[in-house]
Amino acid sequence: MFSKVAPVSNLGNVAALGPLSVIAIMYMVIGFALTLTIKQFFWVPHRFRYGIFVAGGWASIDLSNSVILDITVSFHFEGDDDQTAAIAYSDALSLIFYVTFFTFGRKLVAMDFVGPDQ
Repeated sequence: MFSKVAPVSNLGNVAALGPLSVIAIMYMVIGFALTLTIKQFFWVPHRFRYGIFVAGGWASIDLSNSVILDITVSFHFEGDDDQTAAIAYSDALSLIFYVTFFTFGRKLVAMDFVGPDQ
């Protein structure tokens, strides 16, 4: 991750990390809201009452590097510089994903196993 982020770390790209972080958090909030809606209208197993939030909130953050590289190779982009920047932005999204998942997500899943099975 560091080998892709370090070459593109200039003032313009570092300034884009703030809005990128906000977008990553918005993706998670939208996932949580949709999951809450699903939980209100559909049956959810007792041992999955918090795990469904993990499945919905952290579901759509990860981007495949091969897809990013295939998209940035087209003529609309500027070659290797844009490919490296796209991978760096994807790594920033992944960093936010993993930090929030392993601090909050595992606690939500653990809450499913507290108490008796109903």
